[in-house]
Amino acid sequence: ADLVHVHPAVLRLLVNAKPKVALVTDAVSGDRDLDAVRLADGTLAGSTLSMDQAVRNIAALGFPIERAIAMASTIPAQCLGLHDRGRLEPNHRTDVVALDPTTLEVRGVWLAGDRVV
Repeated sequence: ADLVHVHPAVLRLLVNAKPKVALVTDAVSGDRDLDAVRLADGTLAGSTLSMDQAVRNIAALGFPIERAIAMASTIPAQCLGLHDRGRLEPNHRTDVVALDPTTLEVRGVWLAGDRVV
């Protein structure tokens, strides 16, 4: 959902057509002000997309923030068979990313219940 590898119109079609789309990122090191990393000849080489930016991109396309967050959490956990993740419930691993409710910028990160950011 970096809006470079897949055109926003195609991304909208996909998310509207499929109830369980998982957001992924293969983020490579690079300038975070760029949408993608390109080789010297202009070939698309990778993305600098972070997961929080992917969530913001999906929300900016007009999808509810709850759907964007599920696409970054619950749905990928289900796809990977990680049934102890992706939900805040008893007996589940408590990995949490707190997003600002207005900007959707990361405000805090907890891994297995311990704050790391």
